[in-house]
Order: sequence, then structure tokens, then C-alpha cells
Amino acid sequence: MKTIFKHIFLLLSISLITACSNEDEPSSLPSGATEVTKGISSFTSLSELYQPVHSELLGTLLSGKEAMTFNRNGWEMYHRYDNDVKYEYFDMTGWYGFASSMPKEIIFSEGKVWAPYSTFSSAFGPSKFGMAWDAYKKVSGVTASLYVGHDFKYDESNRKITFLGRSFDMLLFNRNSMVMAENQPSYQACPEENRYKEGDVFEITSYERTADVALLEPGAIGFASNAEVMAYIIGKCREQFGEVINLNEVYAPNVILDDPYIYIEDLEKLAESGYHCGQY
Repeated sequence: MKTIFKHIFLLLSISLITACSNEDEPSSLPSGATEVTKGISSFTSLSELYQPVHSELLGTLLSGKEAMTFNRNGWEMYHRYDNDVKYEYFDMTGWYGFASSMPKEIIFSEGKVWAPYSTFSSAFGPSKFGMAWDAYKKVSGVTASLYVGHDFKYDESNRKITFLGRSFDMLLFNRNSMVMAENQPSYQACPEENRYKEGDVFEITSYERTADVALLEPGAIGFASNAEVMAYIIGKCREQFGEVINLNEVYAPNVILDDPYIYIEDLEKLAESGYHCGQY
């Protein structure tokens, strides 16, 4: 039993090392009520949260004539199960190791949405590419952040914006603020009935404008796709480590794993499969 707990502790340690060094680290939640949900504990229809959307500005960003940078400043979830009529606020106060599925930063530039490359998801923790890139940065001294440019489109009649391969309801958009909602299926354990309740959840995320330009982090590197990022990470890690990355050598004495090896060949297979970590 001690061995099991030791192994779990070490895995958590490496998760924290890698996650805390990149863009989508887990945190204590929530980060704050969104601009459209302040004081709202429940709603029946998402349309109850609709506020004005500056469609012309979105069109200008889509055309590439303007650039803007937004940082995430709020995140809330509302869920309903079985035959519930209303979506109820889900209190995440004190939750750790749970990250928003949305980027911490969204940059509109050159007619695209740019976001940090995802290296962590709540469901699976840090990705192999995330651990490999963090190990490379630690050994090489490189501090560059990786960004991916995504095509986007906006359907004004349905208030839908599509990017990251996903579709969102635009609840609010202007030069200062942006609030989006995404609907996903959800399940809630019901032990007394020996079943899972079926339902759905709205993840509502708000952003505030931080610049009227594409404000990437210093030394940031932009890529046209997740595949390009993975190829870049593989190349840099092969130059630095050869065919095998030994995480124990990289992080010792802070972390000692039973299976510390990341094989470049495995990363190549993941990349060929079309894999990418998390939601973006």
C-alpha cells in the first residue's frame, strides 16, 4: 500500500512540475464570476444571459484588419441532470487540479485565433508532449511559449463562434470584454440509486481585453497547427536528449519516478495519430 501511495505522490509531483510551468496549470477555482453571471444562481435558457455582441468588430477581426488580445478573468459552470428544468450554479470553491477547458489567453490576429499550445487537461493531467517540452526547457534554459493559430468564424444569426474545432455561444462581445459558453454532456454519481444521472453542463468563460495588438509573451513561437508544434518539440528534444528523455535525471532530486522515460519514438507515434492534449 505504501508503494502505491508513493507512486501516486510522485506522479502528482511531476504533474505539478510540468503543469505549473505552462499556460494551462490547474488552480483553485473559481477565478471569479463572469460578467454575465454575477448574482445568477440558475437559469432555464442560455438566452437569459445574452448581452450585446459587437458583430462588426468580430467581422473586422475575422478579416485580419485589427488585432486584439484577451485574457481569461472568470470561469463558472452551470449544470442540470435528469428532468431538471433549470441549470444550477456548480460551486467549485476549493477544487484543485481542475483546469478550465478554455485557454488563459486568446489573441485575434491575422484573421485567426491564437492560443497557447495545450499541455494539460483535467482528465489526464500533463501530456507527454508537455512533460517533454518542460524537460527540454529546464535543461536548455529556453523559456519560449508555444502558440497555435486557429481559423475561426462567427454566425451572427445564431450567436455562434467556432474555433479550436469547437462551437461556442457568444454571450457578450465588445472592445473590452468577451464571454462565451460551451455546452457539454455531463454525468453525476448517484450512489443511493446505484446509477449515474445524465445531464449537461454549460462552461461559461469570460475574458478582458489587455491590448489592441497581438500581445504574445516575449520569445513566443507561433505555429499553424498542433501537428507543427509536436514536430517542433520532437525535433528539439531529439537534439537535446537523443532518443530517450530520463525525467529522473532532469528533475532529481525533487522527483524520482519508477518509470521516468519518454521515448521520442512514442512521441512520433502520438503525433502521427493526430493526438493533441486537452481541449485545445
